[in-house]
This record gives sequence, C-alpha cells and structure tokens, in this order.
Amino acid sequence: VTAIANYTSRVVDTSLPDSDRQEVLRFICGIGQPLHVEDIDRGGNGIHVKCAGRKSNLHSV
Repeated sequence: VTAIANYTSRVVDTSLPDSDRQEVLRFICGIGQPLHVEDIDRGGNGIHVKCAGRKSNLHSV
C-alpha cells in the first residue's frame, strides 16, 4: 500500500523523466491486472486450465 502512495505522487511529478513516470503507470496498472504484465506464459494464455468442466486458459478465466 505504501508503494501505491509513493508511485501516485511520482506519476504527477513533472520533474521526473517520462521513462520513470511510465514505469509508475505500468506498476499501477499491473496491480489490477497482473496477467497483463506477465511475459512467461503470454499473459496467462499459455496456462491451460479447466473451469466448470470446460478447457480454457488462465487469462480467459
């Protein structure tokens, strides 16, 4: 939670380089959608699961 407060103040700090502020946005977005920032299994598309008896992938579930 402390990191969220820290990053929130950093994203509006126009004295920081754009690359630093973009990193902040990736962090904040990743909290709510962790599979969207995951690379290993293509955001969960490469992880096969069964849900309610149907084959799917983790991202779809």
